[in-house]
Amino acid sequence: MKRFSIVLLLLVAAGAAYYYWTRPPAVVVPPTRETIAVKFAAADIEIRETPDDASPVTTKRRITEPISIVSEKDGWSEVKISFDHFGWVRSSELVGDKHEAGSTKDNVRFRVAPPELKERGRRGSTILLKVGVNQYGDVTDVRMWQNTTGKAELTDLYSEAIRKAKFYPMMEEGGTTKPFIYDYKVQF
Repeated sequence: MKRFSIVLLLLVAAGAAYYYWTRPPAVVVPPTRETIAVKFAAADIEIRETPDDASPVTTKRRITEPISIVSEKDGWSEVKISFDHFGWVRSSELVGDKHEAGSTKDNVRFRVAPPELKERGRRGSTILLKVGVNQYGDVTDVRMWQNTTGKAELTDLYSEAIRKAKFYPMMEEGGTTKPFIYDYKVQF
């Protein structure tokens, strides 16, 4: 019985030693960096490796996306990309309130306005286009609603021009973005 106890004790000790020496190493978690502010992209922005315009772009963020700031230096903000990856963006490309980067029902704003065209219709005539815009401010659809110019080619020209435009996204009450329809009216 005594031998059995000693053998059992040795087997338990050997098993414990085996477990101790063969277990996987502990995962080392890098220290987290404290977020000092959360801001929003005022436009589609590029996040760079270092605070320099010539630095390679590591990733991009869309307009109104929240961005965690961990430090600021000489007009640049160091931003958190993921748990342990960081990048840099010009501080001027960020806004403190999401609504500063968006359109509202009463105030639809262009980030990039459609190019001006020299072609004109007869005086007093109108072209009205219904423009579909996605939640990021990109034009997704253009439909002719009215053309009193008598020239179908003008509808095509102004449709192409508005397709080149970029809008600030439409902001809802809670701060989320949504698609919308914009009435693009050209009067001659």
